[in-house]
Amino acid sequence: QWDELKLHFQLCKDAKRCYDAEVLYQMYCDPVNKLYLEFLMPILHEFSRVNKLFQLENGNAFKMLDCLQSFFRTLISRVITPSAIPPSDSKLLDVNLNDTTNHLPVCAVNFGVQFTITLGEAKLDSTAETNMKNRCRDFLLEAAKQVQNRLPANINTWKSMSSFSPSVILSQNKPQLATVSMLKMYTGDLGALDAQYQAISFHEWKIKDDCQAEQFWAEVLNYKDSSGEQCFKDLALFALSLLAMPLSNADVERVFSQIYHVKSKLRNRMGQKTLSSRAVLNQRKSWSTEVLKFSTKNRLKSTKNDGREKKKNVKLIRCAL
Repeated sequence: QWDELKLHFQLCKDAKRCYDAEVLYQMYCDPVNKLYLEFLMPILHEFSRVNKLFQLENGNAFKMLDCLQSFFRTLISRVITPSAIPPSDSKLLDVNLNDTTNHLPVCAVNFGVQFTITLGEAKLDSTAETNMKNRCRDFLLEAAKQVQNRLPANINTWKSMSSFSPSVILSQNKPQLATVSMLKMYTGDLGALDAQYQAISFHEWKIKDDCQAEQFWAEVLNYKDSSGEQCFKDLALFALSLLAMPLSNADVERVFSQIYHVKSKLRNRMGQKTLSSRAVLNQRKSWSTEVLKFSTKNRLKSTKNDGREKKKNVKLIRCAL
């Protein structure tokens, strides 16, 4: 909507003599600003896409790290020589983005097809074009540094979580349990865990979607054999404890936002226990609805029973008198 906004601010400055509209119109008349926008739009779109993945409540937790690593590789491949990009994901943190010997020359940097086409149509002088390319390259390097800082230090450990996704653990070609890096966090009986790990793929399960991993492992936890024993209890509890680890701070920030609405100015004397309970209920609205239904139903039953007991006691007292 570049041309539409340019026309809008032009009409505003002519009709209303608005200074802000005049400034904005001059900015829209500058072709350099449009070039910067053409360069930033696809990159910011990818940033928003990856950020949205880490904010989803029901997303695929096993592919979030892969998406972040793929995005980081895409960024550094624009400005870094191919020889400096490691093939192993575990060595992505070792890429030195400050080393100028690893940087591509400005003429070889991939600025995007739309930016390249628009830059050719703009017909800027060589000095302005070089300055613009240098600023865009610096932006790509800084963006890559910021993404690199957000990569977990134990990449192999986090990647091993995919071994507990429904699609992997139900496969006949799943990796051996001894090769799973997360195994060092388990403190129970390894023999029983290995037996359950091998046997789970020979049962039929209703939920098999990776996006419903928590529901899948809840189904596994509640599964009982002919004797009524939870034969996959150790494996399910271990997998659920791994899924409970936060992959981002989105959940924490969401809780802080809810606390602001729960503890308002009219509830400033709310105790810590009550505040914590309300936060848990707001975090899981579906759970809170079921709890409220259950508690209300039991409360009605207890009220009826109390009323009956009172009537019986009154009758007994009258008889005694």
